[in-house]
Amino acid sequence: MNFNTVKEFENTIAEFYGAPYGVAVDCCTHGVELALRYTCAESITVPTRTYISIPFLANKLGIELQWTTKEWEDYYYLTPEVIDAAVLWTRNSYIPGTYMCLSFQFQKHLSLGSNHEHKGSVSKKSKKSFILQESTRSRT
Repeated sequence: MNFNTVKEFENTIAEFYGAPYGVAVDCCTHGVELALRYTCAESITVPTRTYISIPFLANKLGIELQWTTKEWEDYYYLTPEVIDAAVLWTRNSYIPGTYMCLSFQFQKHLSLGSNHEHKGSVSKKSKKSFILQESTRSRT
């Protein structure tokens, strides 16, 4: 694989979601972390039923964690700008002005590998900010 392949992957995902940009990262959780760091988030609101790595980010980043029992489908907001959309797979579903973190691990809609590989993305409206898309790096 070369950087052109990664750029093509980023552009394809950004086009599918209707987002202006894409950036490859190794996993959805790290995409969420980068978006929280970039936006200088001071707190996150996390549903009680989500992947365990998301609430752990609050401790890692030294930010406030608020739990919610609100039911969610396809995505939920961690902050007004950062969305965990790990299970979202709908054309033109990008929400303008947000970072939408997506996942492409083996149990998701776009499986790019074995059960030890994870993929994903995030969206934003300007080139300075970005969509974070997980790469196809193996975690074996």
